Amino acid sequence: LLAFFGTIVAAGALGLRIAGRGCGIIAAVLTASSTLLILKALNARPYELSTLLVALCAVALFKWLDDSRARWLWAFTILAILATAIQLFALLAPVSMLICVLVVRPRLLAQRLRSLLAPIALLAVACSAWIAASIGELGQVNWIAQGSAGSRVIAELRGPVLGQAYDLVVFVIVVLVVAKLASIWNRGVRHAVAEQISRDRDIFALTIGWAILPTVALSIASFAHPIYANRYVTGSAPGAALLVALVCVRVFPTTLVPARVSYEVSNTRLRRRTVALIGAVAAVVLATSYVSSASALQEDLQGTARFVAQHAQSGDVIALPDHAVTAAIDSYLASNGRSVPLWPQLGVRQR
Repeated sequence: LLAFFGTIVAAGALGLRIAGRGCGIIAAVLTASSTLLILKALNARPYELSTLLVALCAVALFKWLDDSRARWLWAFTILAILATAIQLFALLAPVSMLICVLVVRPRLLAQRLRSLLAPIALLAVACSAWIAASIGELGQVNWIAQGSAGSRVIAELRGPVLGQAYDLVVFVIVVLVVAKLASIWNRGVRHAVAEQISRDRDIFALTIGWAILPTVALSIASFAHPIYANRYVTGSAPGAALLVALVCVRVFPTTLVPARVSYEVSNTRLRRRTVALIGAVAAVVLATSYVSSASALQEDLQGTARFVAQHAQSGDVIALPDHAVTAAIDSYLASNGRSVPLWPQLGVRQR
């Protein structure tokens, strides 16, 4: 939950820095209401921690675009390595961000090549070591259902956008954006739109690499071996929120960007109020999400251990049906003063 809160603040602050108050608020609200992030925040697995580190990678990379000092790129590299160590597929988002930014800014690669070499080499060596150490665990993803190619593609196209209400909100936003662009496209504003996209190319590249490419990479890999699951692209959810927020602000500038009156005087106060609003919204959404979703959790090892302790007889053993009930039940049994041996299994798929 703390990592979820930090992710919301990071996405909101990045949106605020990139395109103003409207972008920051939309990015924070969409991040806070992401069904995928809410589910992973209520889970003891480390997906939300890796998501926070990926969001901080985006912040460091954005800082590096404005400030050529190598310390921001070193921060990006260290955060990416930590995210990868926590969850292997989290590597896709930082690498995609960096590649997309360098593709749209080829001169940046030439200008800062010397500062790039050492941190990128460290990232490549460390992540290659993680991949080599984990390659033998490919069987851990064999539980992913094959399904039909059509249903798998549809599921994968949603990527980090997950949840009925959340899908509907994003769909409505996309429809409004397309309708607005269609209405103004023939009014002589094509060049203005093209110039705005050119000015925002760094940010669009960063957000597209963050939000879309990890899903695309895992989707393509799934045709060779089923490897895609929405949990593996959790780190892309804040990127999707930021991309949607940036598009909304650029398409509806008069509605979402307030007029700047005495901006130099009120800038500091406005930023403080915006950050406070983002924090308040995040806290309310977190509390609401926790209260509404905590009761739906499936893993109740403490209750399972209590049942076993009450009903186990001499000579009984526990057969774990799948990976949903893990050997962690031992600690709860020990707290109840019982010791029931586990039935040794050959693998997760054995029943």
